[in-house]
Amino acid sequence: MKELTVQWAGPIQWAMPTPVDASGAPAELRATKRPIDAVADDVTSEATGHLVHDLPGDLYDVTIIINHGMYDVQPRVSPNRPIMDAAVFRRPDAWQAGEKLNLADETRRNGRADVSVRTWIDKATVEPISFSDTGLLPEGARQVSEQLILASLISQAGPPPYNPSGGQVYSAATRRVMHGMDLGVWMTRPCIIVMGHMGVGSTEKGAPCPTPMTIEGRDPNLRGRTFVRWVYPLDAAPPAILATPAVGEGEDGDEEGPGF
Repeated sequence: MKELTVQWAGPIQWAMPTPVDASGAPAELRATKRPIDAVADDVTSEATGHLVHDLPGDLYDVTIIINHGMYDVQPRVSPNRPIMDAAVFRRPDAWQAGEKLNLADETRRNGRADVSVRTWIDKATVEPISFSDTGLLPEGARQVSEQLILASLISQAGPPPYNPSGGQVYSAATRRVMHGMDLGVWMTRPCIIVMGHMGVGSTEKGAPCPTPMTIEGRDPNLRGRTFVRWVYPLDAAPPAILATPAVGEGEDGDEEGPGF
């Protein structure tokens, strides 16, 4: 048995997600940034627009990240506050090829008080999902999905809790492999990120290999799990530099940022 790692530098071979309007014509996606003092229940959705994909299979464990951009830089603010206003949404159903995805529906809060990327990552990394002794990913399909999604966003995790007087046991998120998968660079600017997995359905026998490959001139017909990540840049919105704390920020800097 030989284990290979292949890096493909050619053009994309598959039809990735494409923004369309209600009629299917090319269109744009937009993020709908909520006001700072808005109650979560009053916010309808985080983004608008439609997406469709023509990948050779359905996408499972679909995760949608809406990043509105970085918070304003201001004095006397807790260093534990997230630097970006980003929300995460998980789709329970598979996204079928040719199905039109309505972001206004997929990113609706529906009364959820906190869908921030920071909070979701911190909660997801509390319970470790360990590699086996052989260095392979866990066998559970859902666990593998979680590992690859967390590998893409783990740089956004907050510092571990620390209580020097209480002897509190805490966990720190760590990563030993997959450093090159980090999407943290996109957390510094507004964007929409869609991630999902192909070839993991109960009736599927794996997705075709997205990288052109031959063995002695023959197609090896490789199939397995394919992790799809798609990033849609939005208009730049650099953070402001404030000389005084914003309204609502505490003098001691213990208050969280807007939306938390």
